[in-house]
Amino acid sequence: MTARILWLTKGLGRGGAERLITTCTPHLDAGKYTIEVAYLLPEKTAYVDRLRDRGVTVHCLDAPRDLNLGWTRRLRSLIQHGDFSIVHTQSPLPAAVARVTTSSRATRMVHTEHNMWSRYHRGTYWANALTYPRNNAVIAVSQAVADTIPSHHLARQVRHDGVDVVLHGVDLDEGPVAPDARASARESLGLPQDALVVGTVGNLTEKKDHRMLLQAFAALHQRVPQARLCIIGSGPLEHRVAGWVDQLGIRAVTTLPGSRDDARELLPAFDVFALSSRFEGLSIALVEALAAGLPCVSTRVGGVPEVLEGSDAGVMVPAGDAAGLTRALQTVLADEQLRGRMGEAALARAAAFDVRRSVRQIEAIYERVLAA
Repeated sequence: MTARILWLTKGLGRGGAERLITTCTPHLDAGKYTIEVAYLLPEKTAYVDRLRDRGVTVHCLDAPRDLNLGWTRRLRSLIQHGDFSIVHTQSPLPAAVARVTTSSRATRMVHTEHNMWSRYHRGTYWANALTYPRNNAVIAVSQAVADTIPSHHLARQVRHDGVDVVLHGVDLDEGPVAPDARASARESLGLPQDALVVGTVGNLTEKKDHRMLLQAFAALHQRVPQARLCIIGSGPLEHRVAGWVDQLGIRAVTTLPGSRDDARELLPAFDVFALSSRFEGLSIALVEALAAGLPCVSTRVGGVPEVLEGSDAGVMVPAGDAAGLTRALQTVLADEQLRGRMGEAALARAAAFDVRRSVRQIEAIYERVLAA
C-alpha cells in the first residue's frame, strides 16, 4: 500500500517554491507514495495543468484575498477525509493552519522552509513559531535558511534529528539541447543575434532588487554599447520596473517580455545570467541558469554561495552593490573565452542539482518520519 502525501502551498504561480513542487512531485516513487497538491490562491495557476498532465491530483482551496477563512474549513475537510500519511507544507501561513487543523498524530507533518525567518512579517512569524513544534521533520532549502530557524521552536525529535538541508534540483533532462537554441531563443525574445545579452528570470518583487540591476546595467551600457538587458518575469513591481527603465534612459536596449511559460527554454538567449537579489533561500532560477551552461553573476546572499562557491561558474558581489555588479558583468562580457570556461563550469556544477538526488533525500525523510 502506498503512503498518501499532500503537498500544501500558497499558490501555483511561477515562483521558485512552485517550480520545486512541479519538478519534484512527479519523480517521487509512485510505488511508495501517492502525491496530491493543494493550493490557496485561485489566480496562481501557472503550474496546475502541468501537474495534472503528470498525473498529480490538484486541489484549489479557493482562498480569497480578504479575511474570509472558508479555505481553512476546506483544508480541514481535505486533510480529514484524504487519509494522508504526511502533509508536506511549503508556505508558512497554510502550514500554520494545517498544523492546527491536523489533530491526528497519525498524520505526520513535514515542512519545507524556503525563506529566512528574519524576513517574515510579525504575524506570519508568530503563526509559524507557535505551531512549529507540530512538525515531525523540517527541510531547509539551504544551510543559510536552516541557520535562521530558531531551535527552540522545533519539536524535541526534530532538534534531535536536526533540520534536513536539501539543496533542491532541476530536471537536467529538460534543459535546452538543440544546436540552434541560442538563435531561436533570441528570435523569440526579439533580441539581436550579435548583442551581448545580460538576462535574468524572476518575479518582479522587492527582494529581487531589479532597480539595482537596472542601475548596474545602465552604467554597463555606457562602457559596453552592444550590451542588452532582458528581464523575464512579472509581479507587483512591473510598472515600477518599466518606469525605472525609462528614467535610466535604457528603454531601447532593455527587453521586458513579462512572464513566460517557456522561460527555461529562453535562457540560451543570454550571454550571462544576473541575479541581483537582496535575499534568497535558494534561487532555482540560478540553478536553471547553470543547467543551461550560463556564466552567472549574483549577489552573495542566502543560499547563493552554496550554489556557486567552489565553482568557476559564477562571480558574487555584495547585495546592493550596483558598481560591483557593473564591474563583474563587464569582466565577463569582455572575455569570450572566460564566458566559455564559466559556461563549462556551470554545466559541471549543475550536475550536483539533479532533481532525482533531492527527491531521494525527501523520500528518506518520509521514511524516517513514517517509521517513528
